[in-house]
Amino acid sequence: MISGVNRIARRSARLALHGAKVARRVWQRAGIPHHAARETQREWRRQRTAWDDAMARRGATTVFDVDGRRLPGAPVSSFRTPAEHRAQVARRVLSAFGDHPAFLLPHASRMPHTVAVVAEAPEFRRALASIAQEEGWYVAGPDPRMPGGVAGVRHGADDDVLAVFAVVGGDGFAYGPSLAVEVEQWSVDDDGSWLAPRRNRSVERVAPPDQQF
Repeated sequence: MISGVNRIARRSARLALHGAKVARRVWQRAGIPHHAARETQREWRRQRTAWDDAMARRGATTVFDVDGRRLPGAPVSSFRTPAEHRAQVARRVLSAFGDHPAFLLPHASRMPHTVAVVAEAPEFRRALASIAQEEGWYVAGPDPRMPGGVAGVRHGADDDVLAVFAVVGGDGFAYGPSLAVEVEQWSVDDDGSWLAPRRNRSVERVAPPDQQF
């Protein structure tokens, strides 16, 4: 009777030890992705709060379901394609920097994706802030983890790469963050060359002889 109890106890101990090892291996394999998922979910909740705050401040009456978010925007009466909408966003950004050198960076899709602006930080932020005051227009930080590829609204952001997008909608369509145009703040080197704030596939430095448009 005692030997039988001992066998059962030893077997239970072995099973418990094996279960602990299996659980530890599973946790080690899933721990990093699970942690990343928790961080993404936490960041997403924080960004959703930022959007809700922005909506309350703007007091918008028209809200669109676009790119996984509910965002206040501007209704439009005529249909526009995604390419036409992104081109309009790019034109608005270029017009905001009319007193500064600004140009589109080439992109494989031949659609406007990035605007380079040669300006000091105060002028850069001031021009973007003026865009963000318009109905349906936003300035945000690029963030590929978030729906539409942009993070929450930035007020007084000092980043040298930001995203500008417009939320519009009409009969059967609505556009938003996924059609954002990124705006880079370029600096000036000692020799007068324009320097990009980050690496890109097209150009990272423009010498003075090439600065004529």
